[in-house]
Amino acid sequence: RPCLLHGATGAVEDLSAGTEIGGVRHSSWSCDGQYLVFESAGDIYAVQIAGRVLMRLTNTGDCFEPACHPQRPVIWYVRQKPVVQGGQGPGEPAKNTIEVWRMDLQGQGQDLVCNLGNNEAEAGEFAKWHPSGDYCIIDLSGGGDAPWTQIVKPSGAASDVPANSPWYD
Repeated sequence: RPCLLHGATGAVEDLSAGTEIGGVRHSSWSCDGQYLVFESAGDIYAVQIAGRVLMRLTNTGDCFEPACHPQRPVIWYVRQKPVVQGGQGPGEPAKNTIEVWRMDLQGQGQDLVCNLGNNEAEAGEFAKWHPSGDYCIIDLSGGGDAPWTQIVKPSGAASDVPANSPWYD
């Protein structure tokens, strides 16, 4: 559940009290600190901290890894759409279309940034912006022994992170 820990008092405040939200993953603060964005059960939510307003930003069940831009009120997230359930033959893995999308902090302007293709990858451990805002690192899992990590620029250009990169350490 999304909670705030108040530093001065040590009190813990449940930001989703009275809702069905559970299993919160991949939280990210907006650039102005006014919103906490997170994923729960394949959808993206935001809590407006002032007033404790909880907003469901997506409703597709295939959205993961939200990452707030460090300098603009924009969220990038991964959509994982099944192409082939359970593979085409015995023992073959499922195939997914992996896409990177963006939207504003109210869930408006949802727009495809880039399609990373159809493959065995799944939404992974993180999507993180570089502090400059020049690119986002998208970590995907599956499709082999090593993670598959992409550098995605705001233009939508994507490239693999080299295997010897410090991102793998």
